[in-house]
Parts: sequence; structure tokens; C-alpha cells
Amino acid sequence: MVGGGVAGTVAALTLAEGGARVVLLEARAVAAAASGRNAGFLLTGTAENQDSAIARHGEATAAHLLEVTRRSQRLLRAVVTRESIDCALEWPGSDLIAGDAAEWVEIERGVAPLRAAGVRVAVHAAERRITLADDGAIDPAA
Repeated sequence: MVGGGVAGTVAALTLAEGGARVVLLEARAVAAAASGRNAGFLLTGTAENQDSAIARHGEATAAHLLEVTRRSQRLLRAVVTRESIDCALEWPGSDLIAGDAAEWVEIERGVAPLRAAGVRVAVHAAERRITLADDGAIDPAA
């Protein structure tokens, strides 16, 4: 049994394709919980900047979380393409903007580990922001 959000529906489809009998159960409406709250963002890494993720989880775990999200992005792209799902999938990238100078230091420190993992990152120091080029968005209810 899996939930009816983006992750649950992709997991259910993948398991079913592998021969498993899957029941998709959702307590509310499809994509009403986490998938609906995040507005369909398909982000690289955790919700925090990579330097903060390393400080919180350690270097190895932060790198693993980063790779899990990147793998999830690739899987979702493949499923949407293969199944011709009309869900407004796009890959415009996303910006991580510092609220103050201290946060900018953290964001900037996180660039090197992101690049080492193969993430395409553009740095806009004058604006205290970075752009993660491969981030996307989806209409989670579709």
C-alpha cells in the first residue's frame, strides 16, 4: 500500500510494472498532502541549502539525499514521458536566494559539493542567489 501523492503513485506504478500487486490508498484526495503542499516542485537535495544539509546530516548522508532526489527527478521524467502523462512537467530550474549575508555564506559553501555531485549550479553573487539548473515542477494533481 502506498499513498496517492506523486511519490506514491510513481512507486505504485513501478511496483506494478515489476509484477507486484499494489493497492494505492489515500486518506484525502490524490496529491492533497505533501505533494499538493509543495506546489509540485521537483528540487535537487533537501529543502535547505547543501551546506546546511551537510551540517545537519553529515557529508555522506547529505550526499545520499542529494542523489536520491536527483534519481527521483530522472525517474519521474521517465514515467511521465513513457506514460504520456499530461501534468505540466517542466524543468526551468530554481533559485536559492539568501535572506541575509550569513545565509549567503552557507549557500556559497554548498556550491562545491553540489558541483562535485554533478549538479549544474550557476552562482549570482551580486544577487546572493544560486540557480539549480535541473530543478523542475509538475502539476501534482494531474
